[in-house]
Amino acid sequence: MLLSVIGFRLNPVLIPELVVPMKQLLLPIASIACLFAPLQQATAKTFGGFSAGQKITMKVVTVTSTKRIGYFGTETKAPIQNPIPKFKKGQSVTFTVGKKGELDVSGKFSVPFAHASKTQNEYNYYKAGATAINRNIEIIKAAGNKPKSAIMSFFITKTGGVEPVFTSVVYGLK
Repeated sequence: MLLSVIGFRLNPVLIPELVVPMKQLLLPIASIACLFAPLQQATAKTFGGFSAGQKITMKVVTVTSTKRIGYFGTETKAPIQNPIPKFKKGQSVTFTVGKKGELDVSGKFSVPFAHASKTQNEYNYYKAGATAINRNIEIIKAAGNKPKSAIMSFFITKTGGVEPVFTSVVYGLK
């Protein structure tokens, strides 16, 4: 259309050798495109070597829960408080990789996929506010992306009082 406006026209009658080959190429091009479409669907997306739906079960081997009042306060042992999930030593924890790479933890909560390296996958969640919550899970991998161990860390910072209160809970899993 644009070419005809400026006075130049491609007329199929004048250049029939261009029109016929193009029509002949349509079927082969469409066939090749159809061949590659199933390959794209069959390739499963992985997140640091873990695929969606994959389940990883580990046992809690260590539990550390501490609390510190103020920036320079002494860190002391403390009971695990809400909203931090409570797991006991010896308890099994199942991680399920979601469609977007997020890690669902025994159906209690999920943590978004952050990044991966050859030796570990990291998942992070942060919620700001007067009570800031940070969830971090690192899954340490052996050769072939096999889960070897994990560390689940939870940090809560409450800033509503005179001094901030820092609570941390760290679970070690194997």
